[in-house]
Amino acid sequence: MDVRARKEPYPKYLYRAHIHGNVAPRFVDEDTGDFCDSFGSDLHRWTEWDAEAEISVPICSLTEDLTTEGIFEELSNHLNKTRINVERQNSGEELFLSRFVSLSGDFRWTAQRICRDGRTASDDEIPGLALFETSVIASSGGYIWRVADMLAFIDNLKSKDSDNISSILRRWARNADEYVCWDLVPRHALIAFVPLHDLTQQFDSREVAFLRSEFVNSTYLTDFRKCPLKRLCLEEYAERAAIFVRKIASNFSPWTNVEQLDINTFANWVLNPFEWGYNLAGLAEDLEERIIPGFEAEIRTAAKARLAKEGISRMKQS
Repeated sequence: MDVRARKEPYPKYLYRAHIHGNVAPRFVDEDTGDFCDSFGSDLHRWTEWDAEAEISVPICSLTEDLTTEGIFEELSNHLNKTRINVERQNSGEELFLSRFVSLSGDFRWTAQRICRDGRTASDDEIPGLALFETSVIASSGGYIWRVADMLAFIDNLKSKDSDNISSILRRWARNADEYVCWDLVPRHALIAFVPLHDLTQQFDSREVAFLRSEFVNSTYLTDFRKCPLKRLCLEEYAERAAIFVRKIASNFSPWTNVEQLDINTFANWVLNPFEWGYNLAGLAEDLEERIIPGFEAEIRTAAKARLAKEGISRMKQS
């Protein structure tokens, strides 16, 4: 798997459709009064809630507690988690709590997924899109793998766990460009957690947003692709895209170094209007020239606003 990763490097950023408060309820740190919301596996978050304490390190050692066969058995169960838990729920058994955290290399796929999952979130849960820096996950000692590489490896082993992963699950992992992280994603790898409301918010009196209602309300991307394209001029599309990125930038983590962010990656999210259901009245070749400078300005503006807000907050505390 490491050889393939060197030939096909992992993306700079990975994304997660995450709901704070699911699998276990949110709890408050008695010292700070803040919610202890981690980006852990199902098992990790349940253990935190049960212990009533934030656990910032893996709760079990990957190398000491599991064999190679055990890791791939865990992957098989993780990918089959929905079916396993339906069966366990029907038979009155305890639910399976995975030790893996799923991430995606596809921003659009993740955005659509959190729009769908967020519709069923309770009032005590906070759905949103998490953006992580891949290199920080790896440099902090975390284990992260591309699922496609793991499946190729397990197929070569001719393991029984390979047979348990159906073609449907394999297609899902491929379409999602899925990655898995062992036990938890370190908090300092987080660039931003963008609440679903900020992703979908209408931003002017015309009640328009970058994400179309058909996208937000679709069950799968295949459903959205069947919708008619919406005609927009180049300027209006660029404006919507820039404001969309501003909403994301306004949720940057305090430790995010804005100067080191890859603006081109952000721009690539939206450089194909067709993928977002738009048909431009203008030359698509001109879009990149309009979008990248706008993104740089929006991100700097949002970063300055964040720093100013933090400064006011520190003044009030002192």
